[in-house]
Amino acid sequence: FADIGNIVKGDDLLEDLRTQNVKKIFQKIWKNENNQNNKYGLYYEVKDDEIKKKGQEWWNKNKTKVWHVMLCGYKKPGHSITKEDCNLPDDTTPQFLRWFTEWSQNFCTRREE
Repeated sequence: FADIGNIVKGDDLLEDLRTQNVKKIFQKIWKNENNQNNKYGLYYEVKDDEIKKKGQEWWNKNKTKVWHVMLCGYKKPGHSITKEDCNLPDDTTPQFLRWFTEWSQNFCTRREE
């Protein structure tokens, strides 16, 4: 969940094709939005820092909806989603720290096997 947030907000540590595609999509959306709202008909290019700012705004506005959509896809057959499942996960932990925590937990689990 938080990794998706990093991609949308433009602060993903992996600068890969996925990140570039999301950036292009948001740039098209906001370029069209700005040009439609432009009464002078001037072409408006969206800068990288604006894309990042708009991505952060979009994520803050829509992350609850993203989480609920993810829950719908995750629901196990024969089980219902609990109220606790609906709580929004913390997405403020820096990406590197999340990755390091996941790696260390995985490492310790495999070491114990």
